[in-house]
Amino acid sequence: MASSTAPTREPPLSSLKPSSQDASPFFSLPGELRNRIYRLVLVEEHDVLVSHTGYTRSGLLGVCQQIVAEATAIYYEENIFQSVVTDYDSQVMYDLCRHLNAMKQRGLSVRIQATFCLNSWSPTPNWKNLITWIKRYFLREVTCGMIWGPNAAHLFMRDEITFYTIGAMFSTAKTLTDQVSWDTVEKALEMNRQTLIHIDPAWRDD
Repeated sequence: MASSTAPTREPPLSSLKPSSQDASPFFSLPGELRNRIYRLVLVEEHDVLVSHTGYTRSGLLGVCQQIVAEATAIYYEENIFQSVVTDYDSQVMYDLCRHLNAMKQRGLSVRIQATFCLNSWSPTPNWKNLITWIKRYFLREVTCGMIWGPNAAHLFMRDEITFYTIGAMFSTAKTLTDQVSWDTVEKALEMNRQTLIHIDPAWRDD
């Protein structure tokens, strides 16, 4: 007569341990060689395009925690992140800087020095967006101000005064950082707004 055996009770998910695996031969390579491999895979030939939906990262950064720890800094420090700014909206770069800060706080070796090449495609005057961008720059919530890339060169030729006026506003904010309050800076920038309104009355709209 066959005997019956009670089914084994499954442990709760929280108590499950990852199965042990042999270390990958990759990690037996010298660190210098691993870094060369990381750079071949992670450092892009072209700029990394960052949009409101995010950006595409190499699948290598999702392989295991050790690769994340060793390679994340290479990816973020040695690539150029290109953000296309629409109507002076800085939200994309703000979100990326917050993302980098969060990784830094988790102990990853990331220095926030990404270079943004900001290309403006026929921007519509938007004072609210522009002043928010400058405020974030003043508070060091974004890492750069108004830098127009080659795709915006035709705008510089068409409207040189606007370019210099907005550039001067960012320079003012940078100079006064840690010296005065944002309210003081914002009041000073209102004078520049009058110049922009003279160029294009749409700058009057909030």
